[in-house]
Amino acid sequence: MHSEQELLWVKRLKSKDEQALCEIIKAYGPWVQSIIRKKLIYLPEEQDECLNDTFLKVWENIDSYDPLKGSLKKWIGAIAVYRSIDIFRKIADSLEELPLMSEECSTDYEPEALIIRKEFEEQLISLLNCLKEEDRSIFIQLFFNGKSYDEVAAEMGLDKDYLYNRVSRGRKTLLNAKEELL
Repeated sequence: MHSEQELLWVKRLKSKDEQALCEIIKAYGPWVQSIIRKKLIYLPEEQDECLNDTFLKVWENIDSYDPLKGSLKKWIGAIAVYRSIDIFRKIADSLEELPLMSEECSTDYEPEALIIRKEFEEQLISLLNCLKEEDRSIFIQLFFNGKSYDEVAAEMGLDKDYLYNRVSRGRKTLLNAKEELL
C-alpha cells in the first residue's frame, strides 16, 4: 500500500524538486541509516558515504521506481542494501591486494587500510565460527594455511572423499551465514 505522501514525493522527484528529496531524507534517513549500519557494522567510516550514495541513487533513478512492485520506502531500503554490499565488496577486494606475510608488510600502508583489514579478518573469523569445530579446522588448513586435500586428510586421519564432503557442506553453511551477515 502506498501512501499519498509517497506518491506525491515520487511525482515531485520526477520533476527534480530538491525539497522533495530533503523531505524523504528527513522521513526515511534514520531507517536507511540503520540498514547501512547493520550491513557495514565494521566499516563505520564508509557508512556516511553509503547513506549519501543511497539518496543520490534515489534522485538519479526515480524514473525506474515502479509503485506496482512495492512502496517507495522499500525501494529506497533495497537501494541501501545493495549499495552497502557494493561498498563492502569494494573494500574486501582492496584487502586482497594487501600482503599477507608480515615480512612483506611495509610501514608505508595507511593506518586506515590496516584497520579495515583487521575488521575484515574479524568478520571472517565470526563467519568461520558458524562452522563445527572439525569443519573450521579443515577450512583453516586448506584455505588459510594452503595445505592440499591429501595433506589435510592424512594429518586429520580422514578419508579424502569425506573431506570433500565436509568442505562442500561447510561452504553451504558459510554462504547461508554470509547472506545473514549481508
